[in-house]
Amino acid sequence: MRFKKLCILPLILIAVQTFGQWNITKFGAKEGDNINNAVAIQKAIDKCSIKGGVVTVPPGKYFTGTIILKSNVTLNVMKGAELIGTPNLSDYPENKVSVKTRPPHRSWWPSMPSRALIYADDAEHVSIVGEGTINGNGTSKEFKTKDDDPRRPKLLMFVGCKDVTVRDVHLMNSAFWMQHYFACDGVKISGISVFNHGNLNNDGIDIDSRNVTVSDCTFDTDDDGLCFKSDGYDMVENVSITNCVVGSNCNLIKMGTASYAGFRNISISNCVLKKASRSIMGKAKRKANYPEDSVSAEAGIALEAVDGGTIDQVVINNISMIGVQTPIFIKLGHRKYDPGKVGNIIISNVTAIANSLIPSSITGVPGHDVENVILSNINITNTHSGSAKDVENTNIKENEGGYPSNNMFGNSLPAYGFFLRHANNIEMHHVRFNLASPDARPMIYQTDVKKFKID
Repeated sequence: MRFKKLCILPLILIAVQTFGQWNITKFGAKEGDNINNAVAIQKAIDKCSIKGGVVTVPPGKYFTGTIILKSNVTLNVMKGAELIGTPNLSDYPENKVSVKTRPPHRSWWPSMPSRALIYADDAEHVSIVGEGTINGNGTSKEFKTKDDDPRRPKLLMFVGCKDVTVRDVHLMNSAFWMQHYFACDGVKISGISVFNHGNLNNDGIDIDSRNVTVSDCTFDTDDDGLCFKSDGYDMVENVSITNCVVGSNCNLIKMGTASYAGFRNISISNCVLKKASRSIMGKAKRKANYPEDSVSAEAGIALEAVDGGTIDQVVINNISMIGVQTPIFIKLGHRKYDPGKVGNIIISNVTAIANSLIPSSITGVPGHDVENVILSNINITNTHSGSAKDVENTNIKENEGGYPSNNMFGNSLPAYGFFLRHANNIEMHHVRFNLASPDARPMIYQTDVKKFKID
């Protein structure tokens, strides 16, 4: 009797394991360019949500419109498998975002279109894993629409979810942002690779959640790379990002532009920043003063609060950047709301090669200072040098309500190192600038700065 039990046990385990694998082909999914497998894949997800287990995408190419992940579902895109978004806008209906997550101050939500290839709302314990590829097919002619068009789908969108994991997958060619985590609690992203070129708004990742870790990932994007958004009424807080390689034609590490509540308790470390592998939109070529290179990132580290929110307790350490116009850009402003607060920031151990006449800057607005910023062990090499004309360019507009970007004050500033204005308690320790040729400008230009210490 004991021998029979021992023999039956492995069979039971095998049966349970097989039963828990929900292969999408068993629900009718098929390979083929003109096949929308959304219904078949959704059936597998629905079954998995009830019974438990893993939804498996086997090797092969499977086209699909919107699919909705549900609680307790792991989507395993196996090595050799590719989920591809259909090229038709009609296959991506608008998802109804939970009312509880809508911020009361926004009647229209330009950065919150709810269409996505893979969508989850108010779900728990959801995962996307595997070594396969999820391709948004974002270069489709139907997706060639205007900037911020809410009809274009993101690749991944998680709203109000708890315990989200995205691991090891390859994400490419979204029609909008690549991945958006909004009002989630507990997000773990690791080992993914992102390639996002071919459309407008091609961010690498947009984080608007709390208790988030991002590690060991690569990003190559036409728009912002690692992007924090604060589009709701909750702070984006308790976020750790480490060991990532980021390429972008826009901002490499960015907080904002959306900054309604703000960002708090953020750590970013051990990251390599660089220009993108290509520039589909040509943004950098239009915006900067560097004729020899048509591909360049705008800002390496961009910390922006322009919608009344707060940036507080931010530590950025061990960063190497190359192919960037402006290494550090810190901006407090106000567009429609009263200014918020920006302060308690430490940026250390940074090496950068800067290729424009737009230096790093720390700027507030009259009556509202950026406060308590420490910069230490910063080593920046400038490939461009300013002239006497640039030195005389001291009538710099405030542009208080302007869209924050490294060139919002013009394509040159009267310093080759840092432009400081409306700031308080700024410290610089072991900050070095290496000039490729003599620069007529001073290292630092400051106005309305209190308690400035440099050694």
